[in-house]
Amino acid sequence: MVYDFEMAPMSTNRKQLMELGMEVPPSASLTDEALTTKLHEVIGMLGQLNIFLLHTDHLSDRELYERLERDILDEEVRDLPPDGAAREFIDLCISDTLEEVDLFDRYYGGGPSGQKPPYDRDSRLPRPTGWIR
Repeated sequence: MVYDFEMAPMSTNRKQLMELGMEVPPSASLTDEALTTKLHEVIGMLGQLNIFLLHTDHLSDRELYERLERDILDEEVRDLPPDGAAREFIDLCISDTLEEVDLFDRYYGGGPSGQKPPYDRDSRLPRPTGWIR
């Protein structure tokens, strides 16, 4: 696994999705309904590639899709085989910005000021086999 991680060619999650036949159209070209459908398709396909999203409940479907589109899908990653042991977890609420630190503390940190996030998506996201929710 270490050899694969160090020697695998570089790719992007968008290219990996395209190799599986999935196009990710620009968010601006999608109605809210079509965007929600496409978002669930993208998340499901990422799960098949062993790429899993964490902490998304503070984002609307459109906000999450735009984050994937803008910040995540085109980031360079190692092109690891999906049937290997490697798993990638993408946390949508961990950053070095104070705003995201505050979001994490508010919705996911479990502290005394904890609030329920505005959306309920995380409990239905794909997870690796054996994942305990």
